[in-house]
Amino acid sequence: MIPKSLLWRTFWRTYLVGAVYTMRGLQNVGMVFILHPALCALYAHDPAALQRARHRYLGLYNTHPCWTPALVGLFLSLEERIARGLLAPQALAAVRSTVVFTLSGLGDAFFSGGVFVLWALVQCFLLVRGLWLWAGVWTVAALTAVQVMKMVTFFRAYSRGLAFLQDLKRWDLINWARHIKVVCAVALAAVLGAVAAPLGPWAVVLMGTGAGVSGLLAPGGPWRLVVLAGVGLAWIVGQWA
Repeated sequence: MIPKSLLWRTFWRTYLVGAVYTMRGLQNVGMVFILHPALCALYAHDPAALQRARHRYLGLYNTHPCWTPALVGLFLSLEERIARGLLAPQALAAVRSTVVFTLSGLGDAFFSGGVFVLWALVQCFLLVRGLWLWAGVWTVAALTAVQVMKMVTFFRAYSRGLAFLQDLKRWDLINWARHIKVVCAVALAAVLGAVAAPLGPWAVVLMGTGAGVSGLLAPGGPWRLVVLAGVGLAWIVGQWA
């Protein structure tokens, strides 16, 4: 069992995964740096096993930074079982070859294409409206939420091991990413309404007409509802201005 203090030390190191980036292994050197203290604790009695454990992470590694803590927790859980002879090292290689790149795509969809975009759009709306204090509060809250998510997934992946992958499947983050993008579409309409409102009601009407035409041309029925909701929100913003 890895001591709690060493787990925390490992978690803080995950923020440095991109400190060394190579064209051959991408983030692999950063991953070895993160795991090094814990691997030394697990294989202190066997230098040869420690060397083999390091080499297990020198292959290609690249994933979304927000998922690095979860993967580190999962790797540590598996390494504990390998050190105790309960799991073959080949099992770790099989997990790495699939989970790492799956979470890379999930991170791009959920975080880069969803959560971060929503943060930026809300931030733009608050700044356009001159709500500087709320913009600061929103940014601090968003940053805090991401750090809490990293911390929770790190310790949960470490404690649950391979069962953590079932947790990820149950959370259904891919569908959540789609929902967040719908909210982003409405937020974008709100930002455009806030920008157009000072130009007068005709600017808001023109923007709403353009969005409505785009909605009618949209290939999917749900997106038309999204555009109509965005136009309504833009109209409300225009009346509020």
